[in-house]
Amino acid sequence: MMSDAKPQTGREHEVGTLAAPLLTLDLKREIEKLRSEGRWQSGHTAKTLVKYSDFRLVLIVMKTGGRLDKHRTEGRISVQTLDGRIRFSTAERSVRASSRANADTRTRYSSRCGRHR
Repeated sequence: MMSDAKPQTGREHEVGTLAAPLLTLDLKREIEKLRSEGRWQSGHTAKTLVKYSDFRLVLIVMKTGGRLDKHRTEGRISVQTLDGRIRFSTAERSVRASSRANADTRTRYSSRCGRHR
């Protein structure tokens, strides 16, 4: 992420600039950094990359077999799988996703990481 604003710090990683007129992301580098964290050993770790009042971009890196159980968001979400596949579940439906899944406002969801390519 490139910006002139002062970066913030997070749990184990630098949060960076979350809001600016133009942000650029190096997802490959962000994924590598998350995989190097101690929290990665628990099965998954995450980092907010962009945060505005009406939009948030969160990168979640999961190990094969990792789970994110009973999670909830206040807004709509779109899940983009960059590598491997996941099972994405809501109360109404469960899908295997190797590309993208969407859920509506205030939906409780969970996901489980399948095998990586």
